Amino acid sequence: MYNTYQFFTGANRETVRLILRPVMRPYHYIPQPTVRDTDPSVRLRFARWVAQMEEENPGWTRTILFSDESNFTQGGTMNRQNYRYWSENNPRWTREVENQRRWTLNVWGGIVGDRLVGPHYFEGPLNGAMYIQFLQNDLPRLLQGNPVPSAQMWFHQDCARPHSSRDVTNYLDAEFPGRGIGNMAPGNRKWPPRSPDMTPLDFYHWGRLKDRCYAEPPTTKEDMRQRIIREWRLITPRELQRVRRQFLKIIHCVIEHEGGHVQPYLN
Repeated sequence: MYNTYQFFTGANRETVRLILRPVMRPYHYIPQPTVRDTDPSVRLRFARWVAQMEEENPGWTRTILFSDESNFTQGGTMNRQNYRYWSENNPRWTREVENQRRWTLNVWGGIVGDRLVGPHYFEGPLNGAMYIQFLQNDLPRLLQGNPVPSAQMWFHQDCARPHSSRDVTNYLDAEFPGRGIGNMAPGNRKWPPRSPDMTPLDFYHWGRLKDRCYAEPPTTKEDMRQRIIREWRLITPRELQRVRRQFLKIIHCVIEHEGGHVQPYLN
């Protein structure tokens, strides 16, 4: 818009901004996955099922353990707007970071009700063997003290390849009989592929966490690990209650838009 207006009027950028500000607002584009022709029908079916389950059993979505993984790296995005130094002369201000040694933290997290579960760190790229070991040995420990009884808890995972091995599927079927939501689940419980806009960890948690953790340039892997733990503990039950309400809002928006991606329509 700025460039178009400048081209036709010859006005400079600041003049254009002052002209447009009273009547228009700036908007950013919203990235979303490339969809396939079959995606909307799967998303619509899943959304209708969730809405029906919540209507028939109010509060049912509180029993879903949403889970996901995300990578944190030394090259992650930081907001340089937070780093300014006011001076008459340029002080050539710098901050040392560990860029010569590349590192990645693969972090698992979960949300169930108004509780965060985790974080758990995987060493190296996640594979099926690592994931099944996590489910068997680490997840039960992370869920200790959770108010949702294990016999009532539903388990959600996305379509990542390590989630789809036969061992993982068999284990989850045994631990959460008829209560698994994922790529390998049957019928309405099948998780729609390419749907991060419907996952609380994607549409809220990871973005919030990375905004905080990258507020300063990351230095070392251990430094980032401590940042994640610190910011994780600052997320409140009230925030997660709002996240659950937003999830239900998204579900109804998906239904309204016949399974399409809905982020552009949400406030």
